[in-house]
This record gives sequence, structure tokens and C-alpha cells, in this order.
Amino acid sequence: MDRLRAEQRRGAFQAHSCGIEELQAIEVLEKRKKLGKGELSSIAFAMKIRQGVITDDRKAWQLAKDSGHAYAQTTPHLFSWLIFTGRLGDGDKDTVITQHIGAGRHIAQHLQTAYEIALQCRLNSTAKF
Repeated sequence: MDRLRAEQRRGAFQAHSCGIEELQAIEVLEKRKKLGKGELSSIAFAMKIRQGVITDDRKAWQLAKDSGHAYAQTTPHLFSWLIFTGRLGDGDKDTVITQHIGAGRHIAQHLQTAYEIALQCRLNSTAKF
């Protein structure tokens, strides 16, 4: 939360309001899955503004996809993309995985797999056939 607040003060994250339409969408979505309001409101808002939503909750990701939101991604997807594009280096992998474990998340194995896929994709994109 401290990191989020610091980034908000820097202007990296804007605050947006959520109207009655989004709340109604959340109610409909909530009836389909047992997800928290945070995940549901994130999905509903992302759908409203036609932007991506990233989650490390598999049920939330599946609900977004099932609801027709083509821009839903998982945290390992994001991690893989950041490695592939060079925004994160090889040395960042262990730090990210350690932070997720420290936060009580259980996606370390998926992050490792995402890392390996990113390296393979990077290798494939530079291969001369």
C-alpha cells in the first residue's frame, strides 16, 4: 500500500470514480463467481474503459475472459512480457519471485515458467532461420 500511495503521489496512478453502471456490472459478475469486490470492480472498470486488467487470481482472470474482456492478463503474463521486452533483466527474476512469496502469493512456479517462456521467445525472435 505504501508503494501504491507513493506512486499515486508521483502521478503514476490516477484515481477514477465508479458509477452505478459499473456497480451493477459488478453485481452481475459477483453472482457468477465468489470473488472479492476489488477484483470484480477492477474487471468492471477495465471493461468500461476498454483497458487491460492484470490479476494473479485465476478465477478473476477466467471470469474476465468469460465475460468477453479480451484484455485480461495474469501477473505471470505481465512478468513474461517485461522480461521479453527487457524492462526487467535476468537479475530481477529472483527479486520478483521472492517478493511474491513474501507477500503470501502462490505463483512462484508460474513466474518461473513465464520467465523461461520469455527467454525462449526472445531467443526465437532473434534467431536467423
